[in-house]
Amino acid sequence: MLLRPQMRPGVDFVIDAPSDEELGEVMCDVSLLTHVLLNIGQNAARFTAAGSIRLVCRVQASTSADGDKATGDKTLGDKGDSLLFAIRDTGPGIPETARKGLFSRYSKSEGGIGIGLFLSYQIVAMLGSSLDVRSPWAESTGTSFEFTLPLEGASGKCCSRGEGGRHAGELGS
Repeated sequence: MLLRPQMRPGVDFVIDAPSDEELGEVMCDVSLLTHVLLNIGQNAARFTAAGSIRLVCRVQASTSADGDKATGDKTLGDKGDSLLFAIRDTGPGIPETARKGLFSRYSKSEGGIGIGLFLSYQIVAMLGSSLDVRSPWAESTGTSFEFTLPLEGASGKCCSRGEGGRHAGELGS
């Protein structure tokens, strides 16, 4: 990704994803998906002074009617399975008061014009998902922006590949 030039010295960029075969594929416009991941990653680079920025991509199994994760013999793309995308950083986090208008048009913070997260939120919605923010996330003080897309073969709304589009699994190529 085009994050390294914007990252501060000593901040690591980590990709947390299994092999392409283990991930499966989603059908969507890869340029839109790339735009969202780059925008969120660039924001993370702007606000992370130390630690790491992590791109997480992993399969989330469907849940059963009672809310438990499905068990038994599963294959990728089972009905309801999805691919989680997350950008997680170890920056200062986003105060709750600032999160309320985070996805509003022209919601400014340091060094931005305030349209990137608004556009990312709209694109993720167009892809059939919701862009969520957790801050702090897990044991970190940082922020995690997350969304899921249905795996190919799974039921759910998917965006077409569009002109020259590719599978999301092809992001690295």
